[in-house]
Amino acid sequence: EMVKLAAQDGIEIYHSGYELDQDDLDAWATLCHMATIHGTDTQIRFTGSEFLKSLGKQTGKSQYDWLMKCAMRLRAQSIRIKSGRYSYIGGLVRNFYHDEVTGQWVAEIDSAISALFGHGDWTQLEWERRKLIKSHLGRWLLAFFECSKPMGRSARIVYGIDKLHQMSGSQIKAMRSFKYKINQELEQLTNLTGWHISWEGNNLCVVKDPKALIASISK
Repeated sequence: EMVKLAAQDGIEIYHSGYELDQDDLDAWATLCHMATIHGTDTQIRFTGSEFLKSLGKQTGKSQYDWLMKCAMRLRAQSIRIKSGRYSYIGGLVRNFYHDEVTGQWVAEIDSAISALFGHGDWTQLEWERRKLIKSHLGRWLLAFFECSKPMGRSARIVYGIDKLHQMSGSQIKAMRSFKYKINQELEQLTNLTGWHISWEGNNLCVVKDPKALIASISK
């Protein structure tokens, strides 16, 4: 059964399969990054240890077990992304192959979905600071606001607490508790990114370029 996910205005996203988390996003983004090197619609080859180390993970048995389960979750996804009159319908990964003797992996990703998600464009700086954030909510906030753009001429990105709760898929019921969890992440996000982040009531305001905010106010 297809489930509709929370998405930004103008976009509709439906999926069937396992519920994915930020670790799965890291794995998927790594595959997309590798696809920019190897080329999409081609076989992407890597060893399990190489892949795990690129995610900042250890290479013990539990991590290899996680990698296998992650591959199965990504392969099982079916998605529909609708924007206006057009929809993309497909999967995140076409196929995985694994040699249990040599530890070699092969992944095949469709070029359309790789280009659509665009995670292969993340810079090395963005990768390095993302790996420093351990919590799922912190990594979600970083990825969400990195992909968000200011509205109109303002340099600010503003989202209400209810919208952030819906978009993040948080299981926390009370908005006060959810806001508290966000506050626990803000100091590290500010230190890593240099963004100016503040609350205006229950609206979270992010300014990626403080100079742009000053310029917009002074006009």
